[in-house]
Amino acid sequence: MVENFTTEHEVKNIETEAKFSDEDVEQQLKLQLPNMMMNPSDSCIEHILNYSKSVVTKKA
Repeated sequence: MVENFTTEHEVKNIETEAKFSDEDVEQQLKLQLPNMMMNPSDSCIEHILNYSKSVVTKKA
């Protein structure tokens, strides 16, 4: 039988871990979205272009 061993440090981390509701997460995303849209990272642009290319090839 395998037992799950949790260290005291891990237990303290779980107890003090911040709890976020879905509304909190949604609010944070709403605050960050305009900045992300105005200043997209290079990797973000690359992913969008790759996605666009894949959609075009699927339609062809």
